[in-house]
Parts: sequence; C-alpha cells; structure tokens
Amino acid sequence: MRLDNQTALITRAASGMAAAQARLFASEGAAVCVVDINETVGRQVASEIIEASGKAIYVSLDVTESSHWAETVVKPRKRSDL
Repeated sequence: MRLDNQTALITRAASGMAAAQARLFASEGAAVCVVDINETVGRQVASEIIEASGKAIYVSLDVTESSHWAETVVKPRKRSDL
C-alpha cells in the first residue's frame, strides 16, 4: 500500500472531508490519528477505520490551544508523517 509505515494526523476528523481523508489514508496503509474535539463522533470514525482492518486512534484535542499539541500529540507519538 502507498502509505504503509506512515502516520497521519488528521484534525477535525470526526466529520466531513477530514473523516473521509482519515478513512482513505487508513485504506492506503497509514496509521491514522483521528483528532477532534467531538469525542463521540471522533471515536466512531476511529472505530470504523479499525473495523475495516485499518489502524486508528482517537485523540481529543482543541486545535486552537497550542499547548495541547505537544502534550497530546507530539510527545506520545514521536512523529507524524502526514
């Protein structure tokens, strides 16, 4: 697959085009970090990706708070390719 061994961090991924992008990247082999402030729908998108044999996690994050990025996304995952 084109995105094997890549990690994709997708913001606002609980709905719309970003959710579609998360599903597409996962279908191409990427491990997807579904980032959104809406926990219910964000977890649902991540679960749907996993059920379709993809790799995904949900991360609750208010992207307007820069301090949240380092603590929530960057440090635990060590990298983001996409």
